[in-house]
Amino acid sequence: KGNIVGFSDRINSILIPKSLMDWANKKFGSTTESSISRLILATDNPYSLALQQFLKANNYEVSTGKLIGGQLGLVLNIILGILAFIGLVITLLSILVFTLNFELIISRSSQDIDLLLQLGYRPKQISDLLVKQLALLFGAVLVLALVTLIVAHFGLSKWLASQSFPLEGMVHWSVILVALLLGIFFLFGNKLLIEKRVRGLFR
Repeated sequence: KGNIVGFSDRINSILIPKSLMDWANKKFGSTTESSISRLILATDNPYSLALQQFLKANNYEVSTGKLIGGQLGLVLNIILGILAFIGLVITLLSILVFTLNFELIISRSSQDIDLLLQLGYRPKQISDLLVKQLALLFGAVLVLALVTLIVAHFGLSKWLASQSFPLEGMVHWSVILVALLLGIFFLFGNKLLIEKRVRGLFR
């Protein structure tokens, strides 16, 4: 006698205890060798890179259509792509607004700058002072943004780990490198613009 303990549309077979399978093969089977054609694997993260490499190295075929959350990976990739695009647009707009605001400050201070030029200050001295102020302000914003990112990433990784989606606790070094390179490019570009504006006032 047996009892049905559950149903699932992911497995098109009847699962029985191994002891019953061994007994049935010995009593009713016609072959002495048994070959395994299917494995059921339980994993915390079915989309982990290590698992994919293991399956590929051993030439295992995965029933992705019946994989728990089989569409979740595709949806997550689409969402991450959209978020990355939105983040890039917001970053570019933020840099543009930051630059325009500083340009507005220079325009409002044009009379003071012109007075300093008449008093004998060189354009490079004034532009260096403005670039220094911009660098201090932008550096503070950049550091605050990176600290916020690290804290948010750490908290998100903890939450994802509790949902069986492990994520590195620290932000990848490439993210910090890109932020620093973007900051250097921003400061260098604005340095040229500030020097051009000051020279224009000098003329």
